[in-house]
Amino acid sequence: MRGMSIRRSVAALLALLTVLFCLHVYARQTDPAPLEAYYLDPCGACQGSASPGCGNCSIEDEIYLRYRALLNDLGQSGRRILLYNLRRMPEVYAGLEEKLRAQGYEHFDLPILLIGDTAFRADGSGDEAVRAFLKDGTEPAGIRLSAEQEAAPSAEVSAEKSVICLFSKYCEDCRQISPWLEELLPSDVELMKFDIGEKETLDLEMAVKARYDLSEEEFMVPALVVGDRILLGSDQIREQLEAALAQAAETPREALIGTRD
Repeated sequence: MRGMSIRRSVAALLALLTVLFCLHVYARQTDPAPLEAYYLDPCGACQGSASPGCGNCSIEDEIYLRYRALLNDLGQSGRRILLYNLRRMPEVYAGLEEKLRAQGYEHFDLPILLIGDTAFRADGSGDEAVRAFLKDGTEPAGIRLSAEQEAAPSAEVSAEKSVICLFSKYCEDCRQISPWLEELLPSDVELMKFDIGEKETLDLEMAVKARYDLSEEEFMVPALVVGDRILLGSDQIREQLEAALAQAAETPREALIGTRD
């Protein structure tokens, strides 16, 4: 009798576990699509020092709090918000491009919000469309993911020497070294500056990391490509720039900047 009782208890437990598992699978399958926000937040990951950033991601906080308030207002507080800071996760960028191109968007500005396969601008201008979509499934009409601006004419490639500088407007070392660079560089050397907070610079930054075999932890700004060398951080730039200029071959500007097209 005791053995039969144990078998019944085990069977009941297995049945209960099966029901709980099925409920879990059903809940996962019926979870509403999360809000996926893609953005650049250089003020939290400016990499102006040996550490990967201060962690105070103000752009990230603003995006999260805005959409959390919107979801609460709609009674959808259980819906998830997934945050993708492309400064910290540049490998996600290619997947975002692929998703948007599949929907016919060849050009887009950041930040971007995806809900399933539906895309919105996440700078606040698309929030009413987001609200309508979440409330009753209204598909957005005529949404543009990029500002309607004509591309600036590309400058002719100069025959003069050049150096490429990656910086962040949130980086104090970058601000301090900028006038020093302008003064030290010879008049025949062009200083090409790129802000890592801009989407257009992301491909260039990844190309620099790949060319010089730099990990996310090793890369920092200000970063200066001189000839075929890279100088990282204001201390290294101040200490080695003159020697690098004296030894410099041609800066691989076409190989690096050309990857952005």
